[in-house]
Amino acid sequence: MNDESKLEIPRRIDDKAKFLWWDFDQAMLVMLFIVLGITANSLGGGVFLGLLAGYAYNKARAGKHPSFAIHLLYWYLPEWVMSFKKLPPSHQVEFTG
Repeated sequence: MNDESKLEIPRRIDDKAKFLWWDFDQAMLVMLFIVLGITANSLGGGVFLGLLAGYAYNKARAGKHPSFAIHLLYWYLPEWVMSFKKLPPSHQVEFTG
């Protein structure tokens, strides 16, 4: 048996980014609370609230689209934060090009 037959081919190229065993958006939420806890001089409270927020977020997005966080940001943040320059206005129905 040659070495070429042991080559592993990735099966899930389009998977979302991971940080350890968490999805990236969930990990960033946990890290945000940990950083806020550090700035408030309460590392334990930040870790606890971060894990609690990560757990609640994981429960909220269960069974939803993989880009659930982007959808939430689009609908609930001001327009200047989530502006998509390449998209035409929603009232425009005729596209050119």
